[in-house]
Amino acid sequence: MIKRSSRDLLRPAWSVDPQVVRFDSRVDDSLLSDLVNEIESTMKAGETYKRCRARWVSRIDLPSGPVVVKLFTERSARHALKQRFQRSRARRAAEKAFRYTEYGFNTPQPLAILQEQRGPFRGNSCIIYEYIDGANIAAGSWRMLSGVAELQGKSGLEYIYGQIRETRDRLIQAGLAHCDCHAGNFMFDRQGRLYLLDLDSIKPARVRRRNGPRMHYLFDLLERGITTRANADAA
Repeated sequence: MIKRSSRDLLRPAWSVDPQVVRFDSRVDDSLLSDLVNEIESTMKAGETYKRCRARWVSRIDLPSGPVVVKLFTERSARHALKQRFQRSRARRAAEKAFRYTEYGFNTPQPLAILQEQRGPFRGNSCIIYEYIDGANIAAGSWRMLSGVAELQGKSGLEYIYGQIRETRDRLIQAGLAHCDCHAGNFMFDRQGRLYLLDLDSIKPARVRRRNGPRMHYLFDLLERGITTRANADAA
């Protein structure tokens, strides 16, 4: 169902015509057509944010504005077999985005998904998200937020720390834990709103009673990493 390149990167190829599920009327029909007919060249034509054995994420500019397309790929034959019997990864990602939005968290909203289905079996899938104009913490969002922070009498770093701690506390109150807290999974828009990324890593905090303490530890590491990056920039 997926072809491997010589560099062991997974190259997408639909084996059957994917089903299209729209969540928003803003989705461009030409983009959907391009993703169905020439998904690899369409992804390459955009600005690739990440490409690895698990996923391929690209920003694609449309006349109506940019969107982000996330293609889910299979890490191994065992992983591919397991995915055949579950809801598509794109469908699960969309459901999580809507659920956490209802909880009051900011996360990019799904616009549409494409998913292969042959009888009871699922195949490849991708999801189209709205584009958020901002920067993740790894990209130095404290510089972008300096003006927002000054309105509250804070530095950019102080503002980010406050937003991160508030988000951590709200996750705890909701019984959730983000189990992959690194600078690339938290981004701010230009109005200073914090967005959660990588929703697959948000788990119930009660699972074996380990996710809650682990989240505290990872958030502490995240703050240390931000400080290190900021000090390096200042130097």
